[in-house]
Amino acid sequence: MTIYNNRAALAVMEHYIEHHWKPWKFRQSSRGWWSELASRFAAYDVEAEAKVREYLEDLASELKLNSYIELANYSISKLSPTTIKRIRHFGSLPHLIARLAPDANIRLATRTPRHMSRTKAQRLLFRRFNKILPT
Repeated sequence: MTIYNNRAALAVMEHYIEHHWKPWKFRQSSRGWWSELASRFAAYDVEAEAKVREYLEDLASELKLNSYIELANYSISKLSPTTIKRIRHFGSLPHLIARLAPDANIRLATRTPRHMSRTKAQRLLFRRFNKILPT
């Protein structure tokens, strides 16, 4: 077990590679597994996208939802702290689902920070945009 940093899940998954493992079903996942998956997902890795979609399908099934797309409207406060922590690796749940299912017409929240007026926020956005793409 010292080879696997006392992570039983990692030891089992690497020893029985012929089995289709779902790392999120273990009590503890390997250290860094979610961060690595999120990095690969951000880089548009097809295998990472499939793994994330599979995770969300399992989560939707556990919550008795018909599809993972319904998670976009699900209250995050009803999720377990572990699930919230996992999802935060990818950003917000609606953004994650919008990326996986672009045809689903997910309404993404666009809020102005409370301390900033809409006009001030627009000016700030305009300045930042001009820094990236000067005219």
